[in-house]
Amino acid sequence: MPTSPDSPRVFLASAPQDLKFIELLTAKALADRLPLVFETMGEGRTDEIGFQLECRRRIRAARVLVVVVSPHTSESKRVKWQVECARELGLQVVGITVGFESETGAAPAKDAIGSGEAIVGWKWKSIAATLMRFASGPAPRRPAEAGAESVRASSDRSRHTGSAA
Repeated sequence: MPTSPDSPRVFLASAPQDLKFIELLTAKALADRLPLVFETMGEGRTDEIGFQLECRRRIRAARVLVVVVSPHTSESKRVKWQVECARELGLQVVGITVGFESETGAAPAKDAIGSGEAIVGWKWKSIAATLMRFASGPAPRRPAEAGAESVRASSDRSRHTGSAA
């Protein structure tokens, strides 16, 4: 199924040394015609404020943040910031482990993305199923949206209370 402007967006994060895994993942998703749009920032931008502003915009548009977790991940301040940003915006964070001696790399992945999130190894069937599950599910509840609902509900209650008096 080809992508469209309405296709779910997935933000991909990795240490600079792991960009090859992002390229492999996106190429395989394209070859398998996954109906997803991938966003990434890479490491090219040196202006940190500009990087964070643009990155936050792209993460906000995504349904899920996927982190390639490798032995290099803990060295990347930008990956750490992207994970924190995604959490602030209410996104799920999924880790894909690569380059570890153990089969899963679960301990380093939990250090990088936290517990309670999905962690999968570098096996395409697992990656594709996880991407589709998170990206095609309901849109994340953004903290700002939750606040707006609370304000609307409060406003509705006061309107009803005022009319009953």
